[in-house]
Amino acid sequence: MTTAQTHVMTVPQITDRLTALADFQQSCVDMVVPSHSITAQVGQIGEAYEPLINVNLGIGDASQFLVHIQDHAHNQIFQTGTDIGLHYGRKLLTAPDLWATNVNHWLGQKDADTSYLLRTRKDFLRSFLSSRYKIVNNYDVALTTLQKATTVGAFPHRFDVSDTHMRLTYLMPNRTVDLNDGDTHTFGFRVSNSEVGMGAVDVKPFLFRWVCTNGLIMGTKEVKQGAMHKVHRGSDLPLGQLSSRTILKQAEVILSEAEDAIEGCLSDEMFNTWKRQLETANETALADEPVKILKRTKFFTEAESTNILYELAQAQQTVFGMVQSMTATARNMHSDRRHEVETFAGKYLNELVPVR
Repeated sequence: MTTAQTHVMTVPQITDRLTALADFQQSCVDMVVPSHSITAQVGQIGEAYEPLINVNLGIGDASQFLVHIQDHAHNQIFQTGTDIGLHYGRKLLTAPDLWATNVNHWLGQKDADTSYLLRTRKDFLRSFLSSRYKIVNNYDVALTTLQKATTVGAFPHRFDVSDTHMRLTYLMPNRTVDLNDGDTHTFGFRVSNSEVGMGAVDVKPFLFRWVCTNGLIMGTKEVKQGAMHKVHRGSDLPLGQLSSRTILKQAEVILSEAEDAIEGCLSDEMFNTWKRQLETANETALADEPVKILKRTKFFTEAESTNILYELAQAQQTVFGMVQSMTATARNMHSDRRHEVETFAGKYLNELVPVR
């Protein structure tokens, strides 16, 4: 028999995730570096011959170091650090010497006071960002929201962490909806963050099905996706390596707002609003053939559409049936794509059955 405990992380699992995030954070170094102290070159670290970034902090040879460049950091160099552009920049990666020439040319054109935030870990450049980027680390987001979840009676369901995103999903076992479909629907919330400039700090209402184990990002009265969407933008950071104390001080306001957003999306008013929306969607027939609906979205791959149609054939031909078929297909996707589909399904629901 499926119970709420089936879908809740155990204390050892939570402890392991937090420890891993803390260890990861301890191994990272963040620094603000003038553009003239950054050089692109082609060379070797170990056996690889590849594009590298040479950083000179201006304190002798010991302060110079080479780093590999993670893929999304390459994109940031093309779009934030230079005027090369993403399309041409990706082509340059097939010709490393030409890549280095172009990157160095554009960095050399920057004003003398231009600087960048480099987020590194060991021998890797994690991200190449504006010096106005406000750092909010995954560990701090996880710890803050976990503590808040405890006070509001929510339980952690999933901790998904990739190179670019962290997504924490919490469930409220006492917030359930019966849609007469043989399943239990539980409300909760999802907290998202990107340490490397690939997304804002988000708090989004979440709906989870116990039996089918798929989820849905819900909307708000303003038909926006989320109770909170806070971009990582602040004032200019000082040059040099940033301390953990400075980083946490910067993040405190956003972390506090995240706590407020959690309370907001779990309010009785919001719960009743989304309950009415789901009940209406469950009674609203699809206005067109499912194949045509999916084709018009231009969002799903052919394989994903096939799987959605398979799921829908076993469900009611309603707006809610389509939404659930979309999210059921997302169950076996990697975490980033699953989140994209769960978010898209919520937007689709809001378009056809607006939140009242």
